[in-house]
Formats: sequence, structure tokens, C-alpha cells
Amino acid sequence: MTSNAAIDMKTIEKLAGRLSERRAALADAVKAAQAEIDGVRARVLPGLREHIAAAAKAEAKLRQAIIDGADQFHSPRTRIMHGLRVGWRKGRPVLTFSDPDAVVALIDKHLGGQAPALVKETRKPVKSALAKLDPRTLKKIGVRVSDGVDEPVIEPTDGEIERMTKALLASMNDMAQA
Repeated sequence: MTSNAAIDMKTIEKLAGRLSERRAALADAVKAAQAEIDGVRARVLPGLREHIAAAAKAEAKLRQAIIDGADQFHSPRTRIMHGLRVGWRKGRPVLTFSDPDAVVALIDKHLGGQAPALVKETRKPVKSALAKLDPRTLKKIGVRVSDGVDEPVIEPTDGEIERMTKALLASMNDMAQA
């Protein structure tokens, strides 16, 4: 913002005063909003915690039933029931190595430019980054890949509601910790 008009200190002070007033009004509005949010949180959090606990208990029972009834899920391995996909799926591959120092040395040798993403500052391999490499490269740097083990799966088929619920739970969790 430039202009040719001369500005004196009195004008600058007056503008600073207006900004100060606006900032004070904003601070009051934020405090009022936070008080209202705190009131809503205090009213709804106990009920949400009850629902979360009940859902967790029901999920644990269903998971155990899937484990106990694993022979029911040969083909197909999953089924849709009451808006949930239940059954079994192949777990994520598991990366293992017996000598982290040797893996780090081989990363430096074969993948030097990628080392900062693949190795922690403590000079240990970063499994999440290594998992993105192809099997041939992993073998070259001394990392073994074993298939993931079968694991029970319980997933809602209605993704939008699940995303909203997860977002709400994460938000409530953040608020509860604040």
C-alpha cells in the first residue's frame, strides 16, 4: 500500500489504536467461542465415550468370532453383513533384517542419494520408507520381505460415514487431550 500523501505519527497512532481495538474484540469473540465449544464438549463427550466403548466392545466380540470361525471364510474370504465387510485379508508384508548396520551400509552403497529418507539419524533403517522399494532393491541391501499373515478384517462399507466418524472421534480425542 503506497500513496503520495504524507502520513504523520498521529495518523499512524490512530490506526494502531483501531487495530488494537479490533484485535481485542477478536480475542473476546474467540474466548466466547471457546467457552461455548467447551460447554458442548462437556455435554457430549461423556455420551460419545459411552458409544465409543460400546462400539469397541462389539468390535472385539466380532473380531474374536471371526478368529474362532476362520473356517467359515475360505471362499469368499470376506462377506458383506449389515453394512460391514467381515472376514480375512492378507496382512501387509513384513520387512526384517538381522543386522541393521549392514543394511545401512548397503543403503549407503547402493542408494546413497536416498539414504536420508531410508535411514533414521540414529543410523537405523526406516521400515516405512524401505517398504516403498522394489523387492530386487530390498534384496540388494539385505532386507527380506515376508508375506503378511492373514488377519481379521472388519470394515464399514459406507466410507463417507466412516470418514466422518473417524474425523469426529479424532477431533473429540484432540479436544479431550487439550
